[in-house]
Amino acid sequence: MAPIALFTSMPTLLRPLRPISHLRNAARHLSVPSRPHRPPRSQPTGPPIPNTHPTATPTPTTLPRPRTARTTLSVLVFFASWFPAFSFLTNNVFCIMSVTGPSMSPFLNADYNSSMASDRVWVNMWRAGEGVERGMVVVYRSPANPERFVVKRIIGLEGDTVVTKPPYPFTQEDVPFGHVWMEGDQLDGNKTMDSNRVGPVSKSLIVGRVEGVVWPWRKAGRIRWEDWKGSDRVMVGKGTVEEIQFFH
Repeated sequence: MAPIALFTSMPTLLRPLRPISHLRNAARHLSVPSRPHRPPRSQPTGPPIPNTHPTATPTPTTLPRPRTARTTLSVLVFFASWFPAFSFLTNNVFCIMSVTGPSMSPFLNADYNSSMASDRVWVNMWRAGEGVERGMVVVYRSPANPERFVVKRIIGLEGDTVVTKPPYPFTQEDVPFGHVWMEGDQLDGNKTMDSNRVGPVSKSLIVGRVEGVVWPWRKAGRIRWEDWKGSDRVMVGKGTVEEIQFFH
């Protein structure tokens, strides 16, 4: 009977085991430091790109969107701000014009008869009608059609007497005050519309002086109008027009 009594006293030293579910609940309440959440990396769809920089760390980059509208607006504002100045220059200071027709051949449009090519000239428009001299090549509005521009050479100034060519109705003409006598370099009078058809031209119609040729390249450069040798048909006046008219 003694062994049985010893066995019955042992349960006072043992404790019943706790179920596993109780241990799981206790583990949930433990404070374990959490790791920062990192988004999953996107898998490349193409072949891998080799990293040529040994210390570079691949990081996701976002390319900025092209600012097409803003760039276009900036360009438009830039040109709009310069347009008044450009318009003033081309209307009052200089311009490039194309010479058409054979009236100034061979000085301009020397190849017109063979190819009908047109020279392009540099025109100085600043105070065009002031300080004109014999031999200058100028651009002026046609007296018959002010919308049409004509390129001719000045051969006579106010006070000069010019021996005219057909079809002018008079054999001589005195150039009046404020006018000039214009003629083309073309020897054939039928191929030039100049003062021999319309008479003296008012200096107020002059819009520019031809300073140089910009095309073709072989002729590009300043024109030397001062090399013009004059015309034996022009008798240079010795005084002003008012004095000549007064003595008449």
